[in-house]
Amino acid sequence: MAIQYKVLGQVAPTSATMTTLYTTPSNANTIVSTLAICNPNPTATANVPIHIVVIPNGQTLSQNNYIAYNLPIPSSDTITLTLGITLSGGDRIQVSSNGVSNISYSAFGTEII
Repeated sequence: MAIQYKVLGQVAPTSATMTTLYTTPSNANTIVSTLAICNPNPTATANVPIHIVVIPNGQTLSQNNYIAYNLPIPSSDTITLTLGITLSGGDRIQVSSNGVSNISYSAFGTEII
């Protein structure tokens, strides 16, 4: 069994587009320790609402997948969420924001292969 501590994924999706931040490899399990969300737009709306979902392998997005819905991210600010999300092969994290593009999302954690 190999343990890899790593940057799991980084994306800056287009506004209102649900985008995959990370998908667990089919032969692995993952512990997502931290999500960092940055709003680098100094002129953006004060509180850009973001969404974070965890979708188990083989499922499609539904209401019960949200771990954050309309979480406000102030302009020129970063928030970090320490969550300890556990994922199996094929499980994925997706993210989106309303009204502003280029909100940056980063996931950090451990893959166990």
